[in-house]
Amino acid sequence: MPVAVAVQAPAQAPAAHQPPPAPPGLWQQSADRITFTTAHLSFPLTAAATRFVTTFEASHPGEGLDTGIQFESADRQVFATVYVYRPGLPHSGLSAFATDWVIHIQSPNLRPLGMHVVSAGGHEGIAIRADYGGFRDGLATSAAFLEGGGWIVKLRASGPEPRRAEVDAAMSALLDGLRFEGTIQARPAAPVIVDDCEVQISGRARLLPDDMGHLMLGGMVSVLDPGGDAGGGSAGDRSEPLAARIGPHWCRSQLAPSGRFVLRAAPGRTPGASGASVMLVPINDAGTIAELTESEPHRFVLMYHEIGRTDVLGTYDAPLTDAQIADILSGTDQDGGRFRALIAHHANGNNDVQLMMPTTGPSSSGSRQ
Repeated sequence: MPVAVAVQAPAQAPAAHQPPPAPPGLWQQSADRITFTTAHLSFPLTAAATRFVTTFEASHPGEGLDTGIQFESADRQVFATVYVYRPGLPHSGLSAFATDWVIHIQSPNLRPLGMHVVSAGGHEGIAIRADYGGFRDGLATSAAFLEGGGWIVKLRASGPEPRRAEVDAAMSALLDGLRFEGTIQARPAAPVIVDDCEVQISGRARLLPDDMGHLMLGGMVSVLDPGGDAGGGSAGDRSEPLAARIGPHWCRSQLAPSGRFVLRAAPGRTPGASGASVMLVPINDAGTIAELTESEPHRFVLMYHEIGRTDVLGTYDAPLTDAQIADILSGTDQDGGRFRALIAHHANGNNDVQLMMPTTGPSSSGSRQ
């Protein structure tokens, strides 16, 4: 995972990075399949009663960081979408949690029908699937999530409630038919267990002076796979196992009035490795999330992840309170929300780390909402 580092003088916000051009033809179609060329990930052109109709780029046009394909039935009543995107924090369980949260917001009369780990592409246990009824007052819908090589693959299928069987069949066909055809392979699914429990916070955290070494550490943490690595490799090229920094057990509280959830690592359940995440705040279901990691005892680094980038904000002597993170996300705490480093995640797997030289006082970064 190549990393390039640059240092920039003080600024109100990082200068826009110059992404490498997206490869020509993000999607290539054959007689019966369509392939996302960057990740060598392919899907069948037919998924049960639905057929491929178009490709699209959502955000970051031209960079190949956020793309997808759409399927429709002949009468356009049953539809499915494949999203493939590269967020700063790629994690199948967090993607499932954030999407479930948004689906509930969109549908007050939603009926959750279960979320479980399933097979995909001929491999056991690599996807998380959730099924729902009453979506937007009349639709059956299904969602599935998997991660590989820093890419999140999100599948959605929806249609009228009386045609639930077709919706389920479309989702199953997409899961069964997807293939990782290159060196990138899907990781085991990593569901998160979220309970309404309490984590004691002793008091307000203190923002520490900017330190180049710890900014660099925050940047390096952001380019590591949050699910960890089993280590290994060829003879003479062995690597040590890397513990997951995103643990499976979390306690949930709610930020008022935004309604966002604060997730804190459940007591005694953290991975225990340097860089372990202790707090997460999902912002949307498209990869935007705030993360607080414990880089070393009494030193906590706040990062803000989006598709294609991670911003390292501040370093603190303790976990942030709910009120502190709310002020940072709203823009009330401008110094806490100031960029200290920018990590650009490119579609080709490269990462650029841009360190911002410490400033002498607060600067405005605007709202993070």
